[in-house]
Amino acid sequence: NNTNAGTATATVTGMGNCTGTAAATFEIGKATPEITLTGTANGPTEVTLTATAPEGLTVEYAFGMTNTLPENEDAWQESDEFTNLTAGTAYYFFAKTAETQNYNAGSASCTVTTPEKAIESISLSGEYKTAYTAGEKLDLSGLTVTVTYNDGTTETVSENITSTPAAGTELTTDDTTVTITYGGKDATYSITVTEPDEPGTDPEPDPDEPG
Repeated sequence: NNTNAGTATATVTGMGNCTGTAAATFEIGKATPEITLTGTANGPTEVTLTATAPEGLTVEYAFGMTNTLPENEDAWQESDEFTNLTAGTAYYFFAKTAETQNYNAGSASCTVTTPEKAIESISLSGEYKTAYTAGEKLDLSGLTVTVTYNDGTTETVSENITSTPAAGTELTTDDTTVTITYGGKDATYSITVTEPDEPGTDPEPDPDEPG
């Protein structure tokens, strides 16, 4: 039952025609834990780590900008998730286990590059014109374009926006939608274009009325 590190004793007892006992001591050294670490970027600012280690060992995690195990204990955490990172940046991540009765301290590392911040979608809001008479020009005033990025942030933009039809285009009854484009992403809204009313004509005079 010599399963723990340290000084152990082996005793041999004679059997049959052999009698007596003999004992000897020996040292069982601590094992070096086999630790693996991988990381996945969940977005431009988030990384989740996955570590394997011998059963019973507690794994702690840290990150840095160089492949050097952080010495500051405040840099380490038990959570395998890291947030508030910078988009488009290469990070070194680390996993470590402390020395125990049967294991030496161990560590592993991996690198993860967070993706660049990118536009995920655009949305439209505001009070903008959707009902036109044929011949009127497309008017985008009052239209607000909001951009959502893959890191969850949003912003309202007013430049480098294009539309189909283009702003100022004379509309016809064939025009039923307007597509707004920004950064390679589209959002569409519906419009109604009707024919203009025909000019009225003066009524025929009533011959019975005095004129």
